[in-house]
Amino acid sequence: MNLCSIFLGLVVLAAAMGKPVYQIAFSTGLSHDVLITRGQVLRNNNIFLNVGKAYDRHTGKFKCPQSGIYSFQVHAITPHKKWLWLDLVHNNNLVVGVYAHSSHEYDGASNSAILQLKKGDKVWVRSGGAHAYVFGRSNQVYTSFSGYLIAPSFGDVVRLIASISWYTRAKDFRTCMLYNHLCTKVYLTLAEMNLCSIFLGLVVLAAAMGKPVYQIAFSTGLSHDVVLTRGQVLRNNNIFLNVGKAYDRHTGKFKCPQSGIYSFQVHALSQKKKSLWLELMHNNNVVVTVHAYSSHEYDGGSNSAILQLKKGDQVWVRSLGAHAYVFGRAFQVYTSFSGYLIAPSFGDQQ
Repeated sequence: MNLCSIFLGLVVLAAAMGKPVYQIAFSTGLSHDVLITRGQVLRNNNIFLNVGKAYDRHTGKFKCPQSGIYSFQVHAITPHKKWLWLDLVHNNNLVVGVYAHSSHEYDGASNSAILQLKKGDKVWVRSGGAHAYVFGRSNQVYTSFSGYLIAPSFGDVVRLIASISWYTRAKDFRTCMLYNHLCTKVYLTLAEMNLCSIFLGLVVLAAAMGKPVYQIAFSTGLSHDVVLTRGQVLRNNNIFLNVGKAYDRHTGKFKCPQSGIYSFQVHALSQKKKSLWLELMHNNNVVVTVHAYSSHEYDGGSNSAILQLKKGDQVWVRSLGAHAYVFGRAFQVYTSFSGYLIAPSFGDQQ
């Protein structure tokens, strides 16, 4: 096929979908102490980034402007001898929690999740306990809430291709404009182009991207206590997202369906006065570890890694110690395991 045709298709796609499609991201921080009560929203005052203007600093909520797969991260620290219990919430539904408390010192915790959002959905952080004491200073920003679009939903692309297909049959672009507003957006772009070439280019683009290519992501959580023995796989029972169906809830393992670069995040909370020691594994090779222990309290740990995977590779979390005491409740999901495709590799597909 003429490469120029594909290029023209890409130009039309960019004109139709606009800059915001792959540029939605926000990052916020807290620079002063706050005390929030049960259900109250955490409103961070420092806005480091707000591309797409989807985070509202007045309400503390992110309102989704483009349907797609999003990643969210929450980090928080509580003052000396205080505690916090925060929830990451999606449309009033609890996703994961953040818990921190120390009877002697400051204590911090974090969690993350990958969610499938529709345009207009909201995501925010709120207090899950009677009180959440959150620490902050102008030069010590430990508490943050961030998120970004991993992959948009391509429904608009399908409608655009259908519109162009209609035009090539009807020979009347103005008729197409009456049936699909996307045609209006690209009218000037298409006016002097070969419509058949553009249509073929878009078809090739859609085939190249496909559902498996830019839409591989999973996010899981644990809603009950488990005790793992050495080498036993952590199998989270709550599946928030499993696009590409690469995470097996029965084995607790992710099996790579598309070669590429992937990001993985592990968060865990130990049972009170117990310890946990977990490993992130890639094909039986240890990547990173997570440790948590307190002689008086619960304690949390986190880690993450970015890996180059081949199709068929497996990634999972297992116990490294003789026992790993992992905490979980139906309304207190502090332990999570998530991952997503950052960039696919096309040269080694079998």
